[in-house]
Amino acid sequence: MKSNRARYEIRSYAGAELYGRVVREAAARGMTVSECVRRELEDLYAYRDALADALRIAGDDGGPARGLLEAALKGLEARLVGNFAVQLQRLDRLISDQSRLEAMIDRFYLGVMLHLEDVPDHVRPARLKRAAERHRAWRDVVDRIGSTTAGLQSGDTPGATDGGGLAPTRTADLHPHRE
Repeated sequence: MKSNRARYEIRSYAGAELYGRVVREAAARGMTVSECVRRELEDLYAYRDALADALRIAGDDGGPARGLLEAALKGLEARLVGNFAVQLQRLDRLISDQSRLEAMIDRFYLGVMLHLEDVPDHVRPARLKRAAERHRAWRDVVDRIGSTTAGLQSGDTPGATDGGGLAPTRTADLHPHRE
């Protein structure tokens, strides 16, 4: 335990340093030491009152929350609104991209149908079987592409003559009008 003399010396030193600071502040402001002390105390009490208002959770009358909690909630709400706005912009972009893709697929299908020949009845079962095989192979590639973040890999596109890939096999019995 410190002796009274040690406590007095510490307080004296702090008091002397504080007094010197107040004297310098008063001189810088062009006022007396007592005026400076009075103004500093007024500022201190105003600061304490403002801090107490900021930290007050509920009003004295049992009113709604205010102060620091209200400020924190308002800040959170503002950030959430900003985040929702960004997410809505991204969603709008995705919807726009999806609509564009749907239109592209629709136009592609129309173009393909425009250039395809009618399938004769006698080759329809073989063409249907081959189309189903190619469709399954195409879906497998699409599923592989969709399951990886790297996208299309060089091995994902089967060759034109592999017999089970994306490209149709050109034979006289499947395409009687082609050579």
